Amino acid sequence: MFHFAGNSDRSVRIAGVTVPISELLNNDKDVYSTFYTNTFTDENITNTRKKLSSVADELFLKTELEARAGAKIVFWSELNGAVLKQDEDMLLQRASDMAKFDCFITGENPLRGLKGK
Repeated sequence: MFHFAGNSDRSVRIAGVTVPISELLNNDKDVYSTFYTNTFTDENITNTRKKLSSVADELFLKTELEARAGAKIVFWSELNGAVLKQDEDMLLQRASDMAKFDCFITGENPLRGLKGK
């Protein structure tokens, strides 16, 4: 909970959500090949997209739960938002759609935008 000094009516609930992803990024054959080598195959890309989509699904589920619990700002670890370039717009659109439910999602400073409100 972020409290504005001297004005508890302006308090804002902030949440951070994360999904364990280090193992996937560092030890999964498909993801590793796609992100860290130039020798990936179409099959590696297809499998990586599915795996990262599952991570995103879990992040969005946790984000929605936090928003329903009263969070006005929900942020993710930058690493958790791993996405292939071709899927980036889709992920951002999904986050934008969720933000319409009175929830702000960002990997940047979660307090930015509160000034003056």
